[in-house]
Amino acid sequence: MLPLRHLDHRPELTRAVLAAWSDDAPASLDRFRISANAVVPVELDGRTCYLRYAPATEKPRAQVEAEVAFVEHLRARGYPAARPLPARTGAPVVEVATPWGPHVATLFEGVPGTQLGRLTLDDAVAASYGAALGGLHVAAADYRPPGEPRRSHDDALDWAERTLVGLGDRSPAVPAIAALRRRWADRLRTGPGYALVHYDFELDNVFFDASDGRCWAIDFDDTMRHWLGMDVERALASLREEAPAEALAGLRGAFLRGYATRHPLEPGFEAREPEYRRFAELYGYARVAHALAEDVPDPPEWMTRLRGYLSERQRGLAAGFGQDLPVAGA
Repeated sequence: MLPLRHLDHRPELTRAVLAAWSDDAPASLDRFRISANAVVPVELDGRTCYLRYAPATEKPRAQVEAEVAFVEHLRARGYPAARPLPARTGAPVVEVATPWGPHVATLFEGVPGTQLGRLTLDDAVAASYGAALGGLHVAAADYRPPGEPRRSHDDALDWAERTLVGLGDRSPAVPAIAALRRRWADRLRTGPGYALVHYDFELDNVFFDASDGRCWAIDFDDTMRHWLGMDVERALASLREEAPAEALAGLRGAFLRGYATRHPLEPGFEAREPEYRRFAELYGYARVAHALAEDVPDPPEWMTRLRGYLSERQRGLAAGFGQDLPVAGA
């Protein structure tokens, strides 16, 4: 998540960034959303596209170029992922100088179908969702990124620890990071079980196309090297948060069956599931701490409410970090 000072939308900034693709493409400036990036719907050549940008201080160009290279690899393997569109320079990623500092931007073509979070899920859709994640893991298996490897889960934990220590965080989060490192110290970080994962394969980043029963994926911004079970846990967590309690067991089973039609489930996944959840909570906690670190002078009312919501979320997460994880396999 971006620091709060970057969350106040400026239409002039969007227009300055969009000019890298078009001077006159209509942008839905009242439909933007900002979290890890600003995302604005744009109509370009009769297509609905999505302009995505963030300050270069938060999202270095090389990081976004690595993301786009991975997406293009997946698409070349026939995987249904949102297509990045080249700017006027011919490059799919640009860095734009603006009065608010340099911003790194991409433009993605919209995907068919309906966002899963807007559907009433049934077993067939959940199975398609699972198959889409399994298919992603198959398509990613032979990917060898150009240049430096993508960040790993260890890099994410390093960043989280540095951020929290630098902010003087006194919660149990930093000791919990150390405990998770010890838990994973002897796990192999090579082989087919450890690869690039989407990390954010949640209901709002997956679209179901009823015409052919396929799911399309967007937003590979958080991609990192991790055990594949991390992706499975994040998807199941999204189901757990969104699905009615009485339907959850059936949807979970359908998702896992769908996944297994494309890729074997990680051995011992259910025993590891609490560890992956702890990783996501620790990483999320640090990202919220980073977002809240700076005070914004005279913040608008919505930002004050958001700060209160995020602070409450932090307290809820921190309350669980002092609890030991169950023994794997017990």
